[in-house]
Amino acid sequence: MGGDGGYVGHFGIIVVCAPFRMSTMRCAEATWRDSINKRKKTIGDIKGLFGLFMVQMQLLRAKLKVLDLSYGIGTGNTALIYHHGKLLALSEADKPYVIKVLEDGDLQTLGLLDYDQRLGHSFTAHPKVDPFTDEMFTFGYSHTAPYISYRVITKDGCMLNPVPITIPEPIMMHDFAITENYAIFMDLPLYFRPKEMVKGNLIFMFDPTKKARFGVLPRYAKNELLIRWFELPNCFIFHNGPYDDLGSVWEDLFSPVKRLRPNESDHN
Repeated sequence: MGGDGGYVGHFGIIVVCAPFRMSTMRCAEATWRDSINKRKKTIGDIKGLFGLFMVQMQLLRAKLKVLDLSYGIGTGNTALIYHHGKLLALSEADKPYVIKVLEDGDLQTLGLLDYDQRLGHSFTAHPKVDPFTDEMFTFGYSHTAPYISYRVITKDGCMLNPVPITIPEPIMMHDFAITENYAIFMDLPLYFRPKEMVKGNLIFMFDPTKKARFGVLPRYAKNELLIRWFELPNCFIFHNGPYDDLGSVWEDLFSPVKRLRPNESDHN
């Protein structure tokens, strides 16, 4: 089971997202190239006619109730996070799974977490926990509107109402960011294009002709009315590390960001 590697979170917390086996849990160091290759392999599972066939079979199994979606559809193998006394295994196409680490190092799945049925969309593999307030901030993306839904979870584990974020088309948004005052969303040109699978392509297609942009929203906003969008050159970004600087979060937002363009290699 693969993961994203390890990184330092936005509040100085070390977040470990490492590969693990069900009988053991161990850290693994990976280069940027290894991380990208693993992600390509994961996304590659839904490529071409075979991938399209597998997607349709999944939908058919759910419709015929052969597949019980109440148990989840994901792998929970991208990241782990601890919040409100629960250890969560995460994958961005599904809801969180509550797991328990046994004394012998084995893992026990306790079940899917839907926050008392308040979570009706997918849940990012990279939510953010504020160490000062113990709140958790998360989002989910979808191929149907609203394409992005932002959520705040209180320190007591209560999920607040969704804040839909309007973007023109469905995209892959792997990560987002939280600072002391803002939530930052990345509207990048990696589009959901299931029709491209007929041509042997991936279900997500990168458009090198479109500009990228990021939106800055007050992190406790009740709606998206106060979001401000800022354009970027064409690129795709997996992870980022913004911070507030006297209230001007956007001034240095992308200085520490790893950008990925087509055919670009990075050995750092």
